[in-house]
Amino acid sequence: MIAAYGLARGDDFGIPWMLSADVIDAAPLMAVSMHAVGVVRRWRARVSAMKNMVHAHNARAVRFVSWLGFEVHKDPVGPRGEFRLFTWERGNV
Repeated sequence: MIAAYGLARGDDFGIPWMLSADVIDAAPLMAVSMHAVGVVRRWRARVSAMKNMVHAHNARAVRFVSWLGFEVHKDPVGPRGEFRLFTWERGNV
């Protein structure tokens, strides 16, 4: 297995999450990206908003989340301020 992902439910929003092994770097980028686009599209049909955090120092993850259409906020959040909030709202698209 190279990755696991899902959409948890908050009070009035979805919480997208993904864990991956380093071997994901060897997977074909286009295949991973196109699969992710389809998954996020289905999530957007189920919820009106999504939010979670991404580690601020993981530049690749920050770019990927942004590429998927999430807004990555600039202000640090979370433990020791090491994370950045990312959000998506149906009305903002």
